[in-house]
Amino acid sequence: MTRKTAFCVQRVLLVSMLVWMPSAFPQIVCAAERDSSAADKQAPSEDPAKQDRNRELEEMRRRAQSTKVWQVRGGERISAGLVPVPVLRFDSQYHGCIDATVWLYGVKGRPAAVQEVECYRRPGTPKYFYCLSSLSDGLIGAEWSGERQWTSTKPGIELRVLPDGPKAASSEAGRMRQMKQMLRRFTATRVDPGNLREENRALTQPIHRYRDADSGLQDGAIFVFVANGTAPDFFLLLELRGSDLEHATWNYAAHRTTTGELHLRLDGQEVWSVPIQSNPGRDVYDTWLFFFATRQVDEGRRGGPP
Repeated sequence: MTRKTAFCVQRVLLVSMLVWMPSAFPQIVCAAERDSSAADKQAPSEDPAKQDRNRELEEMRRRAQSTKVWQVRGGERISAGLVPVPVLRFDSQYHGCIDATVWLYGVKGRPAAVQEVECYRRPGTPKYFYCLSSLSDGLIGAEWSGERQWTSTKPGIELRVLPDGPKAASSEAGRMRQMKQMLRRFTATRVDPGNLREENRALTQPIHRYRDADSGLQDGAIFVFVANGTAPDFFLLLELRGSDLEHATWNYAAHRTTTGELHLRLDGQEVWSVPIQSNPGRDVYDTWLFFFATRQVDEGRRGGPP
């Protein structure tokens, strides 16, 4: 083949491609769009575990929203609204809990209460479990979908001045660093029936931070101590209280969320402890309570009231 002939052949091929491409391009695009659409339709079914987890979260949110909490001040009920986002999500295979969330009630300053809504898979056992604890320095009450009511008989926490607490930093970031340093001064142990002892560890990030300068609360945070996974055994509150940052002092308080015996130490010295707590048949105490939902929730159906 001569050079001129080869050139002619190449030109014919080029022209043919230019003629073919416009008509073929829409078909290619359509095919690509069909493939993409098919993939989109298949995507949700590719991760059923994630779908189940999202549905479970929404059900636990609904149950947290249906819980009404109030503080008792001067004989009057003052509603404590729900913080709309859970501050902690965890599971505890050790206890058979497959999913759980922690919710706060009270949107200004320190929350009045904290509630765990947990999901279980146990044959013959209701699916949902509630554990509500008072974080108030007064009395609180709660109602679950009109089927159960409870009122505390004692304040939920007792603040104590933290010895050798640092002078408050001027910035929020600086005070958070101080709180994390103070947190390291605390150690804890849980003792279960049979004298089984487990060292608790603190989650380094607080689950909630708050302030209410009008009432002298300049800063505060809630930390969680755990023994198995990230299921809370008790909450430790650190608060900076005073008329202003210059004159404020650091305080601490603890509140249990387990019936196990707990011991909290500050700089190696025990400063707080609670015994094993048992109230057969009721599981209702002065400052907290827990219970399973009274209705079994059918698989695949929206749960009824607790």
